Amino acid sequence: MQYLALDVECVATGKGHNDRAPAWVSAVDYNLRLLYDSPIHVPGTVVSLLSPLSGLVNRDALADAPTFAEAQAQIFSLCGPNTVIVGQSPQGDLKWLGLQQGIHYKQAINLAELYQAYNSKYGNWNKFSLAAEAKLISEEQTGPHTSQHDAQLSMKLFKRWEGNTDAQRRADCDQLLQWAIQRKMPTSVAKRLDYKYEGVCLAAYYPQKCTCGQHCLV
Repeated sequence: MQYLALDVECVATGKGHNDRAPAWVSAVDYNLRLLYDSPIHVPGTVVSLLSPLSGLVNRDALADAPTFAEAQAQIFSLCGPNTVIVGQSPQGDLKWLGLQQGIHYKQAINLAELYQAYNSKYGNWNKFSLAAEAKLISEEQTGPHTSQHDAQLSMKLFKRWEGNTDAQRRADCDQLLQWAIQRKMPTSVAKRLDYKYEGVCLAAYYPQKCTCGQHCLV
């Protein structure tokens, strides 16, 4: 079995929260080795690099970068029917990269589901961000995140989960829930920016803050 953590970061191609194009992709193996890390050429107009979200700061890096097809081919070469993809809600990354279950990977493991906690007060399950889960391994983020960092962090968290006993896993989830109750969780970048950056709507998951009128994902 081969484990692979993937992360795709996007730039804005329009003002709406769904106007995105992949601009950087990273792949990390089980031993935290960086197997692929590259910008992606974005044809057409880039309205914003979305730097606080994507970690991208240099437009010139995209101009001469590999095309999406070239980057995709490199990721395909790392994958196979016995590959297990690890990530924080990896469905979006799988979709961006065109990875097909049974061809490019066997299974996708969602850290948000591994580290969820049951909130008995409200009778529901709480899920947490990658930045929140990072507190468990003392890797709180102080600056803009990058695709490479997120991929490596995802694999570290998966290895922690895999190496823990059931009791330790429950303790991790309970700790995350307690931090949330005590309001000790990191504030999301989108919230800190009031769901807009350089005129681009960031409220794909928060309809009440949407300013673009595009379909929200909740």
